[in-house]
Amino acid sequence: MTPGRLAAKNLQIDNLPLLILPHPLNDLNPEEVRDMARLAYPVVIQQLCSQEPPEVSTRIDYVHPAARKKQANAASGKQEGAK
Repeated sequence: MTPGRLAAKNLQIDNLPLLILPHPLNDLNPEEVRDMARLAYPVVIQQLCSQEPPEVSTRIDYVHPAARKKQANAASGKQEGAK
């Protein structure tokens, strides 16, 4: 159970719609936080305005910069090994 889901359960709102963001957030700079917010904003608006019940959990498609760097390093290592 995620910390957000556990908090919702403790507040007796088990089905609270949650956005799932990558962690950790504390090492993101302000521009990276804005990028993540830009991705989350349309999801929040859709959930607030839709006549359909919102999903209980929605994952935001944001790749953490550390994960991007790791992917780039792995890709460059594969390319060097292929030479």
